[in-house]
Amino acid sequence: MKKEESNTQELNLLDLIILFGRWIKSFFKSLTKCTGKTLQLLYRHKFIFFSIVLIGIAGSFYTSRKSNRIYKVDGMIKLCGIKSHNLLKIGKQLSFDASNLDKRDISKKLKLSDSIVNKIQSIEFFPVIDYNKDSIPNVVDFKRKHPLDDTVNVVMDNHIFIRLKLRKNTTNGDKIGKSILNFINKQPTIQTSFLAYKKSLKERLDLCDIEIKRLDSLANKKYFEEPKRQIEFKYNQLLVGNNYTQLFYEHQLILQKVKSNINEELVNAVAPLIAPSGFIVDPHPVNGRLKTLFAGFLISLIISILISYIIENRKKWIEFLNKK
Repeated sequence: MKKEESNTQELNLLDLIILFGRWIKSFFKSLTKCTGKTLQLLYRHKFIFFSIVLIGIAGSFYTSRKSNRIYKVDGMIKLCGIKSHNLLKIGKQLSFDASNLDKRDISKKLKLSDSIVNKIQSIEFFPVIDYNKDSIPNVVDFKRKHPLDDTVNVVMDNHIFIRLKLRKNTTNGDKIGKSILNFINKQPTIQTSFLAYKKSLKERLDLCDIEIKRLDSLANKKYFEEPKRQIEFKYNQLLVGNNYTQLFYEHQLILQKVKSNINEELVNAVAPLIAPSGFIVDPHPVNGRLKTLFAGFLISLIISILISYIIENRKKWIEFLNKK
């Protein structure tokens, strides 16, 4: 019985492989046949095909000209005392204005000239994901679809990512980025959170100093105490020894390390929002020449196939609609 079952399983697996191979063969055969018919259709209407493709290529060259190219300017932002979800809400003001081309309002908010603001195509704020909770920004959630039930890879509270899209000239990218940070840093709610954050850091520093002094006083007291005699009966033997105290040295080192980290945070907290690396320009345009040409050719090809198919079958459709 077991041999028969194993044989049937082997045959079933072999049948599945054969069926899968036949399906692949029929798929490629159908694809080749469809491609051949499409080429025949385009050849019969080659004038329409070449005309649309030429128009598409010309349009691609026009849209990808140097004066119309769009570049990305990115900045990883460190937050001092402000939560990222609160900042995303404030950032929506600028994102909304930029997407609706409300240049005057942006010019007033950022205190920039109209010539610079007119180059801005979009301003976007994105959350940053921390893998394995190691407090290191690993990836930007550009789709804003990070699952909330993921407790290992979490959205960072103290980092956010800003992306600008500028037209033609990127020399003002860093200036625009700093203007955005200045605008947000001056918001009353942001200032309140920032001052509370700095106050909390100073209080933690004072607490570290108090604890270090307390350990010093305890160490001085223990130093002059006589070591306690320790008597223990173990393995049928009487063990006699002295119990020495380590004078809290390890505790002092831990507190010193904590104090050093807090001092570093306090020194770096010069503003609510900081861009440690500044704003970096991506040298590759969003609408580059090759990318735009490929997209233009693909769209032209699809349009020419649709128009050729409509012209080829219009008489049949008219006759069908005229039937009584």
